[in-house]
Amino acid sequence: MDQISITLKSYQKDFCFLKPPARDVIDIYRVPELHAALGGAPGLLVATTSCCQASPLSMGHKTLLANEKDQEQCINARKTTFFGGWNVRSCFRMAKKQLIIKQLQRHRIQVAALSETAIYDTGVSTVGEYTMVHSGLTSENRTRSAHGVAICLGKQATMAWKNIGAFWKAVNERIVMVRLQGTAVNVTIIAVYSPVNPNGNKTAATASDKFYTDLQQTLSTVPSKDLLLIMGDFNARIGKQQNYTSNNVVGPHTTDHINENGQRLVDFCAANDLIITNTFFQHKPIHQTTWMHPGHKKWHTLDYTLVNRETILSNGTFELNCPNGITLDNEGFVFVVDSNNHRIIGQNSNGFHCLVGCNQSAGSNRNQLSSPSNLQFDLFGNIFVVDQQNHRIQKFDLIIIAGQWKSTGNMAVARYGHTASILSNGKVLITGGYNGGYLNSAELYDPSTGNWTTTRTMSVARYGHTASILSNGKVLVTGGGYLNSAELYDPSTGNWTTTGTMSVARYGHTASLLSNGKVLVTGGDTGSGYLNSAELYDPSTGNWTTTGKMSVARYQHTASLLSNKTILVTGGCCSLNSAELY
Repeated sequence: MDQISITLKSYQKDFCFLKPPARDVIDIYRVPELHAALGGAPGLLVATTSCCQASPLSMGHKTLLANEKDQEQCINARKTTFFGGWNVRSCFRMAKKQLIIKQLQRHRIQVAALSETAIYDTGVSTVGEYTMVHSGLTSENRTRSAHGVAICLGKQATMAWKNIGAFWKAVNERIVMVRLQGTAVNVTIIAVYSPVNPNGNKTAATASDKFYTDLQQTLSTVPSKDLLLIMGDFNARIGKQQNYTSNNVVGPHTTDHINENGQRLVDFCAANDLIITNTFFQHKPIHQTTWMHPGHKKWHTLDYTLVNRETILSNGTFELNCPNGITLDNEGFVFVVDSNNHRIIGQNSNGFHCLVGCNQSAGSNRNQLSSPSNLQFDLFGNIFVVDQQNHRIQKFDLIIIAGQWKSTGNMAVARYGHTASILSNGKVLITGGYNGGYLNSAELYDPSTGNWTTTRTMSVARYGHTASILSNGKVLVTGGGYLNSAELYDPSTGNWTTTGTMSVARYGHTASLLSNGKVLVTGGDTGSGYLNSAELYDPSTGNWTTTGKMSVARYQHTASLLSNKTILVTGGCCSLNSAELY
């Protein structure tokens, strides 16, 4: 969460290998965070109408600058995954598709709307871990202007797509649609590529008329209760004046004077109760614009994401005042920033509840907000809220009490991929993790006060490690970051001591306390491959001994102690559905 923007330099590094013509290189560099202003299914992030000036923090600007293995790790249920829109300027060759998919993985984009793909025919294909649904001209009608659109779905989005029957519809070479399943609301995504601005040209105007007619007909088939997202290259410019004349279709942050396509887009949104989300978030111009005119060299925004304005809260349970952002978790539950009421509204299976700022008055205390403008989940289900008028970002831990959430103290260091262990004294020990680098720090949470205190650091930084409470009350920490070392934390003294090393380095493994007091460690990644080996730690001696191997190598799997004292090991990378007992 500390990293909330991606610089122009990083885009040049990320995309230089694509080697398109010079003008298009700039286009790609200037695409703001791959236009990932929204988050997706099953953890869906949606930006809705903003009645007040948005914070510079944009949902799409969030990125975790981690290595590839960090990005591939399994994550907790409550999370935000990103949608993106990208004019790829052709990707009919497999090599180009693979490069695009690599970038989507790098930026953790689960659903990407690709425009100008130049892929012929319609169909569904698999590229790496992504499913690509594409629509284009027929092979018999080959032309230099092939256009083409596609929607790429990552693993989680593919599952949500299949859960609803793998529905997709190829309208033509400019429009393709898919539908994803959610718990509280289903999601329809439409990828588009609009004709160029007519600028008085009758042929171009006819093509634009047909595009919007086809898009309107496509919208008529979308279930009325679905959350609708339309993403792609609209070849449209929108001016600042439209913020005052468009009935909140356009936000305050625009970059251009409106053109013909821009007016068509605004009229289309107004007629269908859609908003143009890009214009509701404030970015630097370098992140806002997406295309440079080859003549006068001026930058413009041509790519947009549209969202239906209606919220699921229209049942009157809460009267909202300037709802400024909606986030859906992977269960389909809704979380709303009610900006002018200075509060956060959340949903569970029992309906909607106020989570933060429930007295509806602005304040600067830890549990108060002042004109919040956005919220977002981290990988572990905590909420980060942009507390706009207090000029801060507040973190609220996920604590479920009678269906509601309650904020508590912040850790001293932001971290993920760490461990949390409940000690015999009731405190919680947090160790290691990642925050721009592996951490060796540790801290204690006191539930009685809600406060955190630092404790002594581990002997080595760890990420993807395990922590087990031993029968003597000490905490055994093993591996992580491709280490074979282990160490013990003594809650009575706050000291760490090293203990015997495992036979092999492990990361993403499991550790289970057995009924005899020993600890069983299984699988993981050693840096050169996944492991099927297992070993036992004896607290009485501090030594490790190998034990029988699992039937298959596993990484990021689970291990559970059953009532009959056996260990159930399930799944793991990559995409294993097998299970076995120890």
